[in-house]
Amino acid sequence: MQKKKIVKALFWVVVFLVMVTKIDSKPGSYSIVEPDWNNTKTLTYGYLKTLARRRENFGVFPDEIASSLNGAAVELSGAIMPIDDVPPDGEINSFWLVNPRAMMGGCAFCNPPALHDMVYVETARGHNPLKIDVERLYGDIVKAKIKGRFFLGPDSKDGMTYLFRIVRI
Repeated sequence: MQKKKIVKALFWVVVFLVMVTKIDSKPGSYSIVEPDWNNTKTLTYGYLKTLARRRENFGVFPDEIASSLNGAAVELSGAIMPIDDVPPDGEINSFWLVNPRAMMGGCAFCNPPALHDMVYVETARGHNPLKIDVERLYGDIVKAKIKGRFFLGPDSKDGMTYLFRIVRI
C-alpha cells in the first residue's frame, strides 16, 4: 500500500513539473512551418476556441498544434472590423477578422468578442490591400474569406492583444 502511495505521489510530481515547464515556456516563441499553398488548412472559429482553451489550460499552445499550424497556409472566413479609419478608396492593410456570430450579437464595441473570435489580419508587403465598399461597411456586416499565413500569439497591436494573426497574401 505504501509503495502505491509513493508511485502515485511521484506521478503527480512529474505531471506538475511538465506543466510548470510548459507554463514557463515563452509564449509566442514557436517554430514556424513553411506554408503549403497547394494544401491550405481551412480554419473555423470553433477550432480557434479549442486552441485558445488549450492555451489557457497549459499557458502555451501545445507542441503538436504549434509545430503544424504556426506559419501554415490557411483560409478563414469572417466579418471585417476595421482597426483604423477606412480611407475613401476602401483599401485597408490591416483589420480584425471576427466571428460573424459575435458581430451579430450587437455592437462589437459594447460587447467585444472573445479573443478566440478575433484574428488580426495584416497584408503582406508587396501585396495589394483588401478593397471593401466603405458605405456597405458602416451599414452592414461585410464578410470576407482570407487566405494567408497563420501565426500563434499572444501578441498585441496598438495595445490590443490577440491570440491569432494571419498575414494575408
